[in-house]
Amino acid sequence: MQTSSSTTWNSIATHKLSSPPAIATEQRSKPPPVASFSSAMSWWWPQWMNWRIAHRQKSVLRDPENPKLWARLYSILARSSRDQEMVNFCQTIIEQHPSNHHAWTFLQLTSKTEEQRSALGTFCKRLIVRDPDNTRAWANLDMIHEQEKDRAGLIAFCKTVVQRHPSSQMAWSRLLPAYKQQGKYNDMITACIQTLKNSPRDAATWCNLADAYAAQSKFQDACIAYRKAIELNPRYLVAWNQLGNLYHVQGQYPEAIQAYEKAIELCPQDASPWVWLCLAYAELGNTDKAREAIGKVNGALPLVASMLSDELMGTANTTADTCTVSLTH
Repeated sequence: MQTSSSTTWNSIATHKLSSPPAIATEQRSKPPPVASFSSAMSWWWPQWMNWRIAHRQKSVLRDPENPKLWARLYSILARSSRDQEMVNFCQTIIEQHPSNHHAWTFLQLTSKTEEQRSALGTFCKRLIVRDPDNTRAWANLDMIHEQEKDRAGLIAFCKTVVQRHPSSQMAWSRLLPAYKQQGKYNDMITACIQTLKNSPRDAATWCNLADAYAAQSKFQDACIAYRKAIELNPRYLVAWNQLGNLYHVQGQYPEAIQAYEKAIELCPQDASPWVWLCLAYAELGNTDKAREAIGKVNGALPLVASMLSDELMGTANTTADTCTVSLTH
């Protein structure tokens, strides 16, 4: 029985070694023609690349905050000149994770052409309409409109946003400078009031509101708004300077001097409040203080300091002539 079994296994082993399968023999003895090999590679290589890309995309989806996974995905897509695929993938991630830094970075990186930037702008607008507080979408939209020098287009979109989302501070904050630049102070006041309904402690909006009131010569309202901005932010340099200028144009020079001195205390190297301080002291006839202010201006703005000095000399001569005439009579 054992002999028969041994004989059987020996015959099977001998058969396997001596009679390989026909296909295997054919492959070993006849390598594929070059044309067939090229055809196989032209089919196999894209499949292999697709598999690698899909694998890396799945890795990013599992861990979208991993910068190494993003870099690997971008590398393989860039080498394959498949930028649009990277754009689509980044947009997919942003739809799921709107604040994902890596997705935004690579989306910007791959949006190179004018057509791609336009598509990026459309994508950002879609996100903003859905979520008007999406800061990354707003930042990219600002960049695109700046590159295209299309400020009017951005303003038109902001108006659309505030119609749908009246409390959108992001949209209002872009409308305010535009209204100010265009001299649309009524619209600016309306925008500020609307913004303050939702953000009553926003010092910058109070300052913008004061600027609009001042431009319409509503000095009392402007003063209240500047004071409110300073109350919310005591170190608000712009508000202190503007408040000083407001007092100055009304001839309230002591109050203007107090505001300028506070601005200088906050930022001694800023020449602007020194200039206005000099003018205020000159109006009060305090030439010594005015000359002291000119000395501070001279370091940063020598030409302006020279003009102020000439103005001060002219004021002094006029005062001396007036005194002479009075004594003569």
